[in-house]
Amino acid sequence: MGRQSARLLTAIGGRLQKVEQELSEDLGALANRTLNRVDRVKLACLLRVADALHLDSRRAPRFLRAITNPAGVSAVHWAFQERLARPHIELDAVVFTTGQPFGREDAEAWWLAYDTLNSVDRELRDVDLLLQGRGKEVLKARRVKGAGSPEILARSVQTRGWRPVDARLQVSDVPRIVENLGGSKLYGDDPTVALRELIQNAADAVQARRKYQKRAADWGLITVGLLREGDNHWLVVEDNGIGMSEHVLTGPLLDFGTSFWRSPQAMEEFPGLMAAGMHAIGRFGIGFFSVFMLGPVVRVYSRRCDKGQDTGRLLEFRGGTSTRPILSPAPGDPVPIDGGTRVEVLLKNHPHQVGGLLYLNSYPKRIIPLATLVGAVAPNLDVAIETLAKGGTEPVARPGDWLKISDRDLVRRLNPTVDRAATDTPKADRTLMQPIEGEDGQVFGRAFISPSRWSFTPDGGWGNDFWIARRSAS
Repeated sequence: MGRQSARLLTAIGGRLQKVEQELSEDLGALANRTLNRVDRVKLACLLRVADALHLDSRRAPRFLRAITNPAGVSAVHWAFQERLARPHIELDAVVFTTGQPFGREDAEAWWLAYDTLNSVDRELRDVDLLLQGRGKEVLKARRVKGAGSPEILARSVQTRGWRPVDARLQVSDVPRIVENLGGSKLYGDDPTVALRELIQNAADAVQARRKYQKRAADWGLITVGLLREGDNHWLVVEDNGIGMSEHVLTGPLLDFGTSFWRSPQAMEEFPGLMAAGMHAIGRFGIGFFSVFMLGPVVRVYSRRCDKGQDTGRLLEFRGGTSTRPILSPAPGDPVPIDGGTRVEVLLKNHPHQVGGLLYLNSYPKRIIPLATLVGAVAPNLDVAIETLAKGGTEPVARPGDWLKISDRDLVRRLNPTVDRAATDTPKADRTLMQPIEGEDGQVFGRAFISPSRWSFTPDGGWGNDFWIARRSAS
């Protein structure tokens, strides 16, 4: 619990860059108050630092605790703050001390204090760098004594009967973990999994923009294409959804195992979005990394829908997860003109060859059109989806059309092995398609059992298939 709270404080501290962006211009002298201009950046830094350092017993009086009786993580916060004395400064360091040591039963509270003071230390250091970069006078306090070292902090924030040693679980080989849990070890060798994940992420972005800007329930578009550059083939998935800021591109997007829509950054970036009924498809924060199953070179162009064209950014991976990505201002053309995100992946396998995106490993083996594959991967999204075709685009699905189209057409969408040239689909397939109706007779879902050995399942696998879907509550 303590480390979760510290991550929240870290996220808040990491937004200091927005202070300079939004408050860079000084205010003129206030009449009858001062003859000097008001440095809004420095004033904001002072307020942030003052708030971050307000952690001692004055904030958590024992008498008030007895009255309110906080529980859970609030009680742990209270327990460490009520022990801290008013901080003082030694040279350039803020020093926290405690009158009553933390016993073994208070170890969780001590570690929360340690994590919180580390966040305060980062805030002070970020403020110091910001003021130095602006050529301004820096603050006297530039760090927290003991931050980064449990042993040193324990000399002033004392313990009794135990010794704090930082023995947290660690992941030393992050690229390998990402490769295993975000790639073939989890998903198998099916390249369509990455396409599905990209489409789901795009659908979440469109849904978020609908809620954020109060757009119609059927607004938005996802476009999927295969582009050829010489001997190279690129998979492109583009949406006109809510888009990502630079902070999200370099933060939650790359935070393996953390879903942006369930992070504090989502509430800070888009206040009120969750209250508006945002329900994301993605939940685990690992789907994006499946894209490296397709190839190690990935480009992510994105711009928030409510920001100017100059805020568009390009995040480029040139060697998979083992190398650091490169962030740069996005060139004008590839960035969605109305805001949104465009992901480009250089395919390591030719799409028409074994292991390729369009190579159907069935009997007989065959190549399927991109539109057919996209329809099977995303048969019932509530977002319009189309594919790039020669001379234009080809529609794949419209929001909610899977509830209205005929059994034959839905079976064809679900099963890419069906011969598109045939005038009809096998009767056995269609008789096993059943509507799910409410008491008023309205169809809100459909269920389908496929007898085909090589039917395509919506979750990205091959084999005997039971498929059921219902209309989303949102």
